[in-house]
Amino acid sequence: MQMFVRSAVVALVSALAVPAFAAPVVRSSAVAGQALAPQAGCYQMGLGYDPALKQYYGGGGGNPSCNGTVWNEDGAVIQNISPIGVDLRSVYFNPNTGNIETLTYGAKSNYNSLDGLVTLGRDTSGLYTGNNSVVLPSFTGQRDDSSVAAYDADRDLLYTRANNNIVWGASRSDGSVSVTIELDLSAAGASNVQFYGIAFDLNTDTLIVADYLTAKAHVFEVSGAYVGSSTFGGAIDDAYGISFANGQLFLANRFGGGWQGFSIFEPGEPGDPTEVPEPASFAILLTGLALTFARGHRRRRLAR
Repeated sequence: MQMFVRSAVVALVSALAVPAFAAPVVRSSAVAGQALAPQAGCYQMGLGYDPALKQYYGGGGGNPSCNGTVWNEDGAVIQNISPIGVDLRSVYFNPNTGNIETLTYGAKSNYNSLDGLVTLGRDTSGLYTGNNSVVLPSFTGQRDDSSVAAYDADRDLLYTRANNNIVWGASRSDGSVSVTIELDLSAAGASNVQFYGIAFDLNTDTLIVADYLTAKAHVFEVSGAYVGSSTFGGAIDDAYGISFANGQLFLANRFGGGWQGFSIFEPGEPGDPTEVPEPASFAILLTGLALTFARGHRRRRLAR
């Protein structure tokens, strides 16, 4: 029986094992996806998506009196609250806590009691309440006080950059720098990358920055190696306004526009961890398990 169990486990693990990440194929031209209704006022900083509630979360930065905005999955505004109560920079969904969080302006220097790593308060329907709670009052791993962070839920790191190719990956638990990454911007031919902004896609394990003059998104492995670039077209700000949420790269333009999502990766990438075995693979798996069980059962009968 032990031999059967061991064989079955090996067969199951072999069939369902997720391959190591392979560099994704980047679309040369991005495909426009979800658009979110624009909001006037402060700079749009970051964007998060709660998959359970199917709602997008963002808000303006520059002052704690700026607004916080919630959109439904169709891109319509369902809440615009002012003030949001903190000087937003990043806005992201943390699947490990189930919360919408922000790394505020000044989290690095901790200018006042509202700065730091903050959970944005929400009610049972997922709308902002304005009652926020500070998780860490000082986050020394923020690259610059103005940096907009991107969250890596698997490694529990927040990635931030300033105005060059250096990215810090800082521990969410204590705010300290865990890793320093040098993006190969020269290989990408990127010379006008947005200040303070960076995005991270968990599925492809890549970091993304945007060139505000050439309207290109440049993709890098977490090692900093260049992967490819995708032209998205349209005007974006020279700072802030970049996030990866709900499978799309979102870019914002405060000059009369809102958030626009783009698909920048070719679908069905081998390195995509969401890929599951085809039905035929499951059939082979089940057949193998059945044969393994039959052999084990027959041996037990002959041994009696």
